[in-house]
Amino acid sequence: MLHDVLWKTNSDLVQSCLAHPFVQTLGEGTLKTDLFRDYIAQDAFFLRAFAKVYEMARARSSDQEIITWFSELTGGVQE
Repeated sequence: MLHDVLWKTNSDLVQSCLAHPFVQTLGEGTLKTDLFRDYIAQDAFFLRAFAKVYEMARARSSDQEIITWFSELTGGVQE
């Protein structure tokens, strides 16, 4: 599967990300509150932007299968 290929091909990057102090302290529950708050705000901004783009793509499509797919993607982002 594509997922497996991507993980194997990029295993060095994956390990580097997992070892990052931000990820480590987040996982340990010791991340400073202000950093966590900024992380959540940035993530919310990112998700709103993705939902907006998905909605724009859905509105421009005439293919019902694609419309449904983008609707599902939007729903997943909004959960």
